[in-house]
Amino acid sequence: MLPFQIDGPDAALADLRDWSQDLLVARLTGEGVPRALDPRAVSEALRGANDRVNGTPTVALSRRLGRALGADLLLYGEIAGTTDRLSLAATLAEAPSRAPQAKARVEGSADSLPHLVDRLTVRLLAARAARVGEDSTALASTSFPALRSYLAGRLAYRGGRIHDAEEYFGRALLLDSTFTPAALGIAAVQDNFWFWRSGDERWQADAIWKLRHRMSPAERALLEAYLGPNYPRASTLRESIAAAERAVLTARHSIEAWLTTAGYHSRYGQRIGSPDWQARSLDAARQAFAVDSTHAQTLYLLIMRAAEMEDTAAVRRFSKLHSVHNQNGTAADFVAWRAALALGDSAARAEVMGRYDRLSEVSLWRIMDAAQLIDGDALNDAERAADVLLARSEAPIGRSLALYRRARLLLNRGRPSEAARLLGEFTTGPSTWDRLDWLLEFRVYAGLYWDGDAGDAVIAVRQLEDYIERAPGNADEVDNRRTAMCALAHWRTASGDEEGARALLVSLGPIPEPTDFFRISDTTVCVATVEAMLAAGPRTAALARLESLLRDPWRDIIGVNSGLVLAVGNLVAARLHEERGGLPRALTAVRRASSSVVFLSTHRREEGRLAAAVGDDAAAIRAYRHYLDLRSQPEPRLRPEVERVRAELERLDRGRSGRSAPLQ
Repeated sequence: MLPFQIDGPDAALADLRDWSQDLLVARLTGEGVPRALDPRAVSEALRGANDRVNGTPTVALSRRLGRALGADLLLYGEIAGTTDRLSLAATLAEAPSRAPQAKARVEGSADSLPHLVDRLTVRLLAARAARVGEDSTALASTSFPALRSYLAGRLAYRGGRIHDAEEYFGRALLLDSTFTPAALGIAAVQDNFWFWRSGDERWQADAIWKLRHRMSPAERALLEAYLGPNYPRASTLRESIAAAERAVLTARHSIEAWLTTAGYHSRYGQRIGSPDWQARSLDAARQAFAVDSTHAQTLYLLIMRAAEMEDTAAVRRFSKLHSVHNQNGTAADFVAWRAALALGDSAARAEVMGRYDRLSEVSLWRIMDAAQLIDGDALNDAERAADVLLARSEAPIGRSLALYRRARLLLNRGRPSEAARLLGEFTTGPSTWDRLDWLLEFRVYAGLYWDGDAGDAVIAVRQLEDYIERAPGNADEVDNRRTAMCALAHWRTASGDEEGARALLVSLGPIPEPTDFFRISDTTVCVATVEAMLAAGPRTAALARLESLLRDPWRDIIGVNSGLVLAVGNLVAARLHEERGGLPRALTAVRRASSSVVFLSTHRREEGRLAAAVGDDAAAIRAYRHYLDLRSQPEPRLRPEVERVRAELERLDRGRSGRSAPLQ
C-alpha cells in the first residue's frame, strides 16, 4: 500500500492519513482479502521515488515496487477535505501493469474514521469481486467482518476446501443474517459433491429459503437449483437439471450456475437416461472454465470427463492446473490419483498410495468408489482405501458408514461372508436401533440382489421385524419405520409370502406425496417396486408407475439408502420387462443405475446377459469383463457363477473374432 496523497490545506490531514492507512492495514490481513505489506517496507522501497502523476504511480514505479516487494497488487489513493469532513478514495491495481482492479470513494465525518475505512474497504473489495461475476451491490451492503468471512469462504470454495468454506460462510451469515451471498455459499456447500452432510442441512436450507425475497433474480434462480425448484417439497432430477439451466440463462457469467449445470448432468444424467449427458456436462464445465480456469470443481469435472473419454492430453493439462491451484483441496489427492490412473503414470499413482494413511476421508471413499467403476487394475487401491477408512473410524455412526462402504466393496468382489461379518458387528444390540435400521435394510437387499449371505439376510429380517415393533412413535422415526416395513414387504414378496407382503403394504397406509428430501420418496419407490412384483397379469399399470418413478426419481439429498432403493427398483423393473419379452427395456432399466457401486457386480452381469440377448455383443463383452475384474477372487460359493460368465465371455469373443476374420 502506497502512502495516500493529501489533497487539502489542513496540515492535520497528514495525521488522519496515517491513521486511516493503519486502519486499512489492520483490515487487509489476507484472510479472504489481500494482505497488506508492512508500511515500513513500502516506505523503504519508495525512498527517493518521485515518479507519480497526479498522485497515481507510474507504470515504471508500479513494476519496480512489485519486483522489490514481491507484491501482485498496489493500493493507492488520497485523503481530502478538512478535519471535520473527509473524503477517502482508493484504487486497487495490478502491480506490474497498473491496470485498475477496483476503485472506491467514501465521505463522512472525521470523527467516524474507523467506520469510513470499513466502508471504503467493503466497497473496494465488492468492486473487485464484481470483476469475477459477484453482485457488488449485495456485497457492499454488509459489514466488513461479514464480507471478509464471506470472501474467505469464496477463496476456500474455489480452492476445493469445502469444509473450510462452510465454516467461513456460516460465520458470515452469523455476523449478518440477511447477507444473501453467504446464504447462497452455504447452499452451494450443501449441494457440493464432496460434502458429507451431518443432518443440520435441513434447518439451514429452511433459513436460507426464507431469504429468497431479498435476493436478486439471478440469486433466486441459483437457490432454486441448489434446493430444487419445488422447495420445501422434493424435486425430481429432471426438475433440478432444468432449474440449473435456468440459472445459467439468468446469470451467464456466474461460475456457480455453470458448475451446478455441469455437475447435475454428470451426477443425474445417466440415471434419467439422458442420451447426451456427458456432452452437456462437458460443455457447461468448459463454460465454467472460461469464467475461472483455476476453480477446483471446474477442473475436477473436466478431468473426470477427459479420463472417461481417454483424452490424455486434456487430463494432463487440467490436472497440472489442479495440482498448482488446488493442492490443499478436500479431494485433491483423489483427483491426483484419478489423473495418474488415466495417464498410466504408475509413479504418481504410487506416490498417492504411499501416503494413504494421511489422505482425507473424501479422497479415500472416492478412490474406493471410482476404482470399482473403472477397471480391475485399480481394485487393489479400493481395498487399501477401505482398510484405512475402517481403521480410522471410531465414532459409531462414522464406523457404521465405513463398514457400509467396505461391505459394498466386498459384495462387488464376491466375498459376501466377509461382508456379513462386518455388517453384523454394528447391527446387534438395542442401542443401535435408532441409528442403523438402514443398515438392516441394506443386508436384506444384499441377500436378495447382490449374492449376499442368505443366513445373514434372514438374521437382518428378524432384527428389522423387531425394530418395526419397537421403533419410537415420534415424527423423526415415522419415515424410518416406513422404509423398514417396505423392505420387509419386499423380502416377503421375494420369498413367496405375498399375503404377508400385502398386509405390510396395507399397514403402511397411503404414502403422502414427497414433502421432504429423501425418506418419503424412498418409500414411494419401494412401495411401487413391491406393488409391481405383486401385480397379477401383465402388470402393465403397476410396472408403468414404477418406471415413471425410476426414469425421473426424486432428488436424493441426504438419503443413505436412496441409491439402494433405486437400484433395487431398476433390477426388479428389468426382470419384469424381461418376463414380458421387453428385452431392450430390461437392458435400459439395468443401465439406469449402473453408474453406482451399489449392486455393481449384479448390474454388470445382468447388463452383459441382456446386451448379448439383444445382439449388442460389444456391450456384453465390456460388461462381462468388468464383472470378471470385480470378481477376480470370489468365495467358493460364487465361483461356478463366475466361471459361467467367463465361458460366456469366451464364446462372445470367439464369435466376434470369427465375424471379423478375413475370408479365405
